[in-house]
Amino acid sequence: MSRFRFDLVSGMKTVINFLGLFLLAGALSLSGCLTENFIPDIDNPNLPKYTEDGNQVGGALVNSVAWKTNYAVNYDGPTSSVFYFTNFVKGDSVTITLGGKYNEGPKKNLPLNFLISIKGLQLNSINEIKNLTGQAYVLDGTQNQAICSDYFQTLKTNKDAYYDGVGQFLIKNVKEIKNLIYTRSNGEKYNPLIVSGVFYFEFKSDTIKIESGRFDFQVVDSDIRFN
Repeated sequence: MSRFRFDLVSGMKTVINFLGLFLLAGALSLSGCLTENFIPDIDNPNLPKYTEDGNQVGGALVNSVAWKTNYAVNYDGPTSSVFYFTNFVKGDSVTITLGGKYNEGPKKNLPLNFLISIKGLQLNSINEIKNLTGQAYVLDGTQNQAICSDYFQTLKTNKDAYYDGVGQFLIKNVKEIKNLIYTRSNGEKYNPLIVSGVFYFEFKSDTIKIESGRFDFQVVDSDIRFN
C-alpha cells in the first residue's frame, strides 16, 4: 500500500469517526435562516427532484430504497451540516460529505452517510469551488473513491463502513448567490454559492448500489474544513 493510500484510509477513518459530531455541531448561525425545500421527484416522490436552487437537499436510491440528506436547523443553537468539503492537505485530496438517512421502508430515518474522496484536488477558499462547475470525477476505487459510513449496519450486520466505491460524481453547476452577502471575521464580504450535481456508485464485492443521486446545497465558508 502506498504512503498516500495509507494516509487517505487513515484520514477517511478519522472523518467517519467524527461524522456524527459534525452532523450535530455543524456550521453555526450563518446557516440558521436556511431550510430544506424538498420538492418530490415526479418519478419517485420519496426522492427530491433535481434542482439548482440551493434547496438544501440531496437524495439517492440505495439498493432501490430512497435515501435523502438530513438537513435541519436548530434556531436556538447550531445547525446540522450534511454537505461539506474537507481539504486533506497532507494527502493532496478533498472529500465531499453527504449525511443523510433512509426515506422509506422499514429502515426509514436510520442514518447512512456518503463520502466522495478526490485525489489531486485542493480547495483553499470558497471561491475555488466555482472552478468545479461541470467537473465529472470518475470514481475508480483507488485514486478517487466513494465511501459509505453505516453506523447502524443497515446494509450488513457485520460491517459499518465500505471503501473503494466506483462510479461517478458530477458537479453540474456552481453559482454565486448575488443578493446574499456574508461577512467574514476580518470584515471581508463574500457571496455564498449554490452547488448542484448528480452521482452514482457501487461497492461490487458487497453488492451495494447507489443510483439516481442528486444534490443541491448552499455553501458558505464553514462548509470547507481543513484536516
